[in-house]
Amino acid sequence: MELIKVINPDYQKVDLNALKTKANDYKFCKISGDAYLPFGDMQEIRFFSERVRNNYRAALNDMIGFVNDFLDLGKAVSKAVQLARELIDLIQRDESVAMSEEFFIRSDGQRIKKTALGGLDEVYLPAFLLGIWHYAVVNRKDNTVGQDTYNTWCPPVGGDPRVYSARMDKGILDGLSVYYVNTEDTPHFEVEYADHTEAEIVDPIP
Repeated sequence: MELIKVINPDYQKVDLNALKTKANDYKFCKISGDAYLPFGDMQEIRFFSERVRNNYRAALNDMIGFVNDFLDLGKAVSKAVQLARELIDLIQRDESVAMSEEFFIRSDGQRIKKTALGGLDEVYLPAFLLGIWHYAVVNRKDNTVGQDTYNTWCPPVGGDPRVYSARMDKGILDGLSVYYVNTEDTPHFEVEYADHTEAEIVDPIP
């Protein structure tokens, strides 16, 4: 529900058991959306796209809340770094994503092209995830296209919980640093964000 609220802050609580079933169907790439999941609603998608472009700070604050409440940010295992690296690797391998495609993953709302992802040395996790979430919702409305990939990564096991068996980040951005709010070593991110303006396209990092 909190991820959906990043799309639409007015999203209302629904029956959790029904939502769980629909969320699983979405994760399994069986559906693209329904009454509980607004991912196929064009009005919701347009609102989210405009929100990221014109009210970036509000959208980012919602994603900051999601990251702080639901993600494991421990330093020992570095799951946040692994998540960022795997998502970058996934995007780079996906031939359906053109090299010129842009992602709103900078902390100030700037876009970078797919070609620049391989040169990143650090990411601000909430902004990075907001940009990936925005791209998926706005540009990949047909969620069912991922079903073969999901079944390969998480093979069916006769109704038992599936286990993620892929490894996407091997050799990808080994020196990548991931930052997020409420940490002692990243006070420079605990500031007021300037109002978002349309950002200049960032050239690929050499």
